Amino acid sequence: MASDSKPALSQYPFSSSDYNALPHVSDAHETTQTTHAEEARESLLRLIADHGLSDVFSIHLLHKHFDVPKAHIMVYQTVRGSSHPTYQVMAARKPESLPATHGKYFFAAPDGTMRAYEYSTDPQPDAAQYSGFCSMVWQEIHNLGKQNVFALGVRPYSPLENYTEIELPFANATVFVEDLELANSIDTDWVNPSQRWDEGLPLVQAKTRGGRCAYSKARHTSIGPEGLGKDKYGNDVLYLDGTVLPAGCGAFNVLTSAMKHVSVM
Repeated sequence: MASDSKPALSQYPFSSSDYNALPHVSDAHETTQTTHAEEARESLLRLIADHGLSDVFSIHLLHKHFDVPKAHIMVYQTVRGSSHPTYQVMAARKPESLPATHGKYFFAAPDGTMRAYEYSTDPQPDAAQYSGFCSMVWQEIHNLGKQNVFALGVRPYSPLENYTEIELPFANATVFVEDLELANSIDTDWVNPSQRWDEGLPLVQAKTRGGRCAYSKARHTSIGPEGLGKDKYGNDVLYLDGTVLPAGCGAFNVLTSAMKHVSVM
């Protein structure tokens, strides 16, 4: 169990070798496709709700999208600019090149700590203020035997709702797009739809839009090798996981802007 001699949280930069040993999102997804995993996830969400912390924490699939180079960490950043839409991106960065970072996702490490493995520069609650609760999460994850499956997420003050993670393989980066429904996506993050746990909540709740939290709020997919192209009329389109995004739609604007700017950040 968690040791009293150790802090409940560790937010020091996670080594690239340890990060690269995390399961890829596709492999990690397979570990959630059992009734036992669903029950474990419910138990962790219930723990969050029973402490009134559904606006602070989520349950996250422990995974990676890409490896990181030596001396880099995986960081979430909001990219703003007058010439392109605002969007959030996750990419490998050197810690010394960034403003202050804080742990965003924490796994239940063998040493009794909730260990940050991905970070953010965006405003969010200070997880260190909830160290006692984080110790309880560590214990529950280990009691459930899901320390290699689920992690604890810290929600930003202005969270995206019902977003899809879109991989940009050429840049080893992931961009987050709201309200984009794709048939072959994978659930990666879960929040409670209310502060208190509802025993009647189904295992999978229908996804919702517009300022409400859905039970499964994050999904994952990847831009395929087709990428940008033209439709039969010569108009710009983006081919994404079997879906064609026309020029001018919100997802097209975000993704094409990110494809131009992410690699030079």
